[in-house]
Amino acid sequence: MRKTASTAMVTGLWLGLVLKAEGCMFCAFPHKTIKDRFERLCTKYKELTETTNCTTYTDAELNKFLIDEVSVEMIAEKVHRVLRVIEINQTLTDLPVFWNWLYGVKLPKLTQEAMCAPKCNRLDLNESIYLIVGLSAGSMFIGCITLIFESRRLQSRGDKAVE
Repeated sequence: MRKTASTAMVTGLWLGLVLKAEGCMFCAFPHKTIKDRFERLCTKYKELTETTNCTTYTDAELNKFLIDEVSVEMIAEKVHRVLRVIEINQTLTDLPVFWNWLYGVKLPKLTQEAMCAPKCNRLDLNESIYLIVGLSAGSMFIGCITLIFESRRLQSRGDKAVE
């Protein structure tokens, strides 16, 4: 039973890392109306600059990136805050810079971190291996000491019984 539960847990964790989150940044916080605000700012930017698109990346679906729902919520919260600053300061030229950075740099970085966390961080993996080896060696040392004391104790009991 215990082996089955641990296997199911490891499988669930692995699937959580491998499967794509079907998250929608615009849908994460419906009360913050991120989609409407982005479209409004994008329309204003297009009017100001007389361009057809306000950003290089026009979609906001995150399912092409391998990130979990917690990351989707974190990104949506950050997008909400940045859009709020752009709205307050009326700095529409920051919208394409932020959006292109988000899709060109931040989201691919989050995907890479999610996919190769143990492999990409060799230092962390090596530290974990040293910790496990050290704890194992310490446990074996304590086991040997315990074995010596127990064998002496049993030997002294045996000698008393013979007398």
